[in-house]
Amino acid sequence: VYAIGAEWALNEKHTLRAGFNSGNNPVPDDKLNPLFPAIVTTHVTLGYGFNSGNWSFDAAYEHAFEESQKSTNPAMPIEIAHSQNTVSVGATYRY
Repeated sequence: VYAIGAEWALNEKHTLRAGFNSGNNPVPDDKLNPLFPAIVTTHVTLGYGFNSGNWSFDAAYEHAFEESQKSTNPAMPIEIAHSQNTVSVGATYRY
């Protein structure tokens, strides 16, 4: 897996983040499973952080680009295409 990320502190309150991740597909063709299509290999991420006193708030977006794969297992003759978008938010209080 190759990954790179950057964080830019605009000031004491605002932070921007970005990242890129690329790796090999960990799922062999004969083990492909439609219930767990973990076949994506390339992701980009964006994030934002806000600090105010003891509170910090963070939000992030991740996009996994579409990949497709065909099973070589004769017991499960399937082809899967998968992409994914994920959003996360969080709040932290430091005391």
